[in-house]
Amino acid sequence: MKMKRWLSRGIVLAMVVALMVPMPVLAKGKSGGKLVKSVESYSYQPSGRWKAESKRTFKYDKKKNPVEFGTIDYDGQTFLGVPVGGTKTVTTAKYKYKGKTPKSAKFKNGAGKIASTRKYKKGRVVSMAFSQNTSNEDWDWVEAADGTETKVYKGDDVSTETSIVNVAYDKKGLATAYASAYARSTTYADGTAPYNSSYNTNETYTNVQKKGIPSLILTAWTHVSGTSTTPDTDTFYDKFNSKGLVVESGYISKTNGAYIPTTIIQYSMKKGKVSQAVVYDVDANEAGAITKTTPETLYKFKYAKTKISKARYFKMVNSFVGANAFFA
Repeated sequence: MKMKRWLSRGIVLAMVVALMVPMPVLAKGKSGGKLVKSVESYSYQPSGRWKAESKRTFKYDKKKNPVEFGTIDYDGQTFLGVPVGGTKTVTTAKYKYKGKTPKSAKFKNGAGKIASTRKYKKGRVVSMAFSQNTSNEDWDWVEAADGTETKVYKGDDVSTETSIVNVAYDKKGLATAYASAYARSTTYADGTAPYNSSYNTNETYTNVQKKGIPSLILTAWTHVSGTSTTPDTDTFYDKFNSKGLVVESGYISKTNGAYIPTTIIQYSMKKGKVSQAVVYDVDANEAGAITKTTPETLYKFKYAKTKISKARYFKMVNSFVGANAFFA
């Protein structure tokens, strides 16, 4: 089961955070935050240190939409947890607008090839299409009559991956449904029969909110692999603070209906914005009581000068630190 995506796409308070009364969304045009300029992620080490793992950077156009996404993977090139090297990849986006509102976008990888496309409605992404072709060299050892072996190139194994996603929203802009279809096909150079796989995932969200600020979101998750007629089903949840930031994620027990936390998030704020977020893995008993918390990931945020609405700000942060519900 794809538990990691759900039990840890969120990540958080060192104690369970109770639901808090949500505050109203600021009127349109009023600022609630700023665009994220960069996010650094660190993993917790047994020594008690935080080790730098990666850094994501963003550049925006004049309409406040991201046009360049950079990722630096440090690949273990650190000294005392501080990065001393790494590999950077860049994705660029080009939008089609109607006025100030995006209608569609194409995303290109570092090689200049289109990796994904998006369509928008009322400024919200409603569909996404991803495609990727990869190849790996296939080598084999061939034994001669005298017993010596020679490494021989057989050709390339070629894989094609595609994914189609559709998203629906309520009037306040919170996602209510997310459906994805994934397929992968691999052709082998040595003549082995091709390998094909596929799955479909559907999520529906029940939003407890006040004027677009969520306090609780329940996610009904259904996953069907290949030709299976028996889907996996689970119900997950996210709890939020008064600013709309996710503070606890987990699943609902099929046995007793208890809310079982799997991650909690602790935020450090500076001038009204998140400067750091610490994600903890959580162990809990069958009743949902936390028995152990373990630090897992630290996120550090830096911001551009551009101001954005409160709703967009909490969605942006939630998408970085993780939540079961969908935040574009």
